[in-house]
Amino acid sequence: MNEIIVRTTLCELVAVKLRDQIRCGYYKMDQKIPVENELTKIFGVGRSTIREAVCILKSEGILRVHQGAGTFVSGIPIRTGNC
Repeated sequence: MNEIIVRTTLCELVAVKLRDQIRCGYYKMDQKIPVENELTKIFGVGRSTIREAVCILKSEGILRVHQGAGTFVSGIPIRTGNC
């Protein structure tokens, strides 16, 4: 039985966690998510990792960034699985 091993980057893991939090209602539509420095403490990663994760979710239409105002939830991922 061969299993395929998929390599995942740290920023992808953080994006998955944030996506799940949004999907499960921890962050609501149009709600501002914590600032970069706070997210680094929450996830225990560096700022560049947070920036990349936010960029992934931005490209998926889940987050939107307003310069000087913050990062906001702009779309809710389809619910699959348990929260």
